[in-house]
Amino acid sequence: MKKMTLAAIGVTLLTLGLASCNQAPTFDAAKMQAKADSIFNAKKDAVKTDMDNLCNSNFDASVQAIADSIVKANTPTAKK
Repeated sequence: MKKMTLAAIGVTLLTLGLASCNQAPTFDAAKMQAKADSIFNAKKDAVKTDMDNLCNSNFDASVQAIADSIVKANTPTAKK
């Protein structure tokens, strides 16, 4: 009797397990789009921050080089 009960429980669990495998997965397009947008925005913000820092670090040097070239071009050369 004990074996029959365990066998019945085993068959029931196996049947429920197989039945759940045959169900189609739920697909919510709005949730997928929201997740994709969230991931994109997080990565975009990280790249934007990196590029802004790179631009700001090079800005002063670039301005100084351009200013020096303008001053050099407008400075009269000494005549011999």
